[in-house]
Amino acid sequence: MKESWKAKGYCPQCGGPVDLNAGDPLLSCSFCKTRLYMVPKGPLRYTLPVNDGLTIQREGRLLYLPYWRFRGLRYKVFDQRQVNGSLLDTTVTAFSGIDTGSSLGIRPQVTILNLAVNGNHLIPPERNAKEALCIAEKRLLQFEEDTALFERFIGETQCLIYAPFILTELPGRERYVLKGVWGICPEQDIDKSEITALLKSLDRPSQKVPLHFLPLICPECGYNLPAASGAVALLCQNCSRAWWVRRGRFSPLAYGALKISASSRDFSFLPFWHLTLGLSGMPIKSRADLRLSVISYQNPPETWSREAVQIFIPAFKLSPRLFLRVAGNMSLAPIDLSEMDQDLKPGQRTEPVRLPLEEAAQAVKVILSDLFKRHRKLYSLVPRARLRLRHTSLVYLPFKRQGREFVGLYSGQAIPANAIEIGKSI
Repeated sequence: MKESWKAKGYCPQCGGPVDLNAGDPLLSCSFCKTRLYMVPKGPLRYTLPVNDGLTIQREGRLLYLPYWRFRGLRYKVFDQRQVNGSLLDTTVTAFSGIDTGSSLGIRPQVTILNLAVNGNHLIPPERNAKEALCIAEKRLLQFEEDTALFERFIGETQCLIYAPFILTELPGRERYVLKGVWGICPEQDIDKSEITALLKSLDRPSQKVPLHFLPLICPECGYNLPAASGAVALLCQNCSRAWWVRRGRFSPLAYGALKISASSRDFSFLPFWHLTLGLSGMPIKSRADLRLSVISYQNPPETWSREAVQIFIPAFKLSPRLFLRVAGNMSLAPIDLSEMDQDLKPGQRTEPVRLPLEEAAQAVKVILSDLFKRHRKLYSLVPRARLRLRHTSLVYLPFKRQGREFVGLYSGQAIPANAIEIGKSI
């Protein structure tokens, strides 16, 4: 059975075999050694391994049933001017024959998963991701007493995990028992008619997951692009061009970087999504209004009154509380984008972009709520406010390494270095 989960792809450069190991979208051709970026169409599918010492009864049958896995940051905004953030990493069954309270526990977080590509012996999910996420939300609400004004999932990633189950027939009762091997999967007593439909689905032609590979080679200069796990945008260290995947290929990504007067070797540049907004339903019409509503005792630069509301959101992943702090402080910092260079210098130290622009945009209302916690009236207006994105861009801001922290040159914002490292696994 284990052999059926082994999958291979082929290098677009030389046609050589590529071993599809799990957990990392960056692979390598075993022949020409070219690093590859995997671009799936739809959610990736993984299988949990079966322990070699697992003893299966002779009359039992081993099946793999689908679970949706959701991972990211979860924020809840409450009426009492309270913003709570937490890490979300949960699984919900995608098979209707299993109780919705069933979970795989922490095993997907600590076990090496096997990437399933060919679709053999895989039962198609009966619940889509949206339905499964609603189940996950209801399950979490059971442990929360207060009702939130709104909540957001930021940086959310989703995939299908196929977990092994043992199917055993109950003699003379026209019923079966389905027992999970991993996690919190209690025995399920299932009617024969449901099992018949389940087994028939295994006999259908397998549905392959289409995978597309892109060689990690800069389309501009041919230099090797950095192999950064989880990156959604890549910066060439030779020509300083940025690239992201659009329509199955690397497309140019425009960005800017603030000028620095000191030696660039002393600084690292961290990526931020710069969002220019229009707010309807709130008395915040300019960048100066936003600054004064939070820091009323300090006048902003004069030009800010003529600029639209602007939010700087980390394009790298951080813990929930730190993510809000960095985004809020950077949005209020006296950063002058008129001092923007078009490109970074070749070889400049940077942090990869790991948070997609679409996910960053979903965090705007949470960031505003966190900024207005001391302003009762503005805080109450955030949930009903309408946001209109006027412009988005990627900017690299200079930070100097001081001890165990990165300190912003223009903002004074300090970010622990180990927090950036831990964020890579979120």
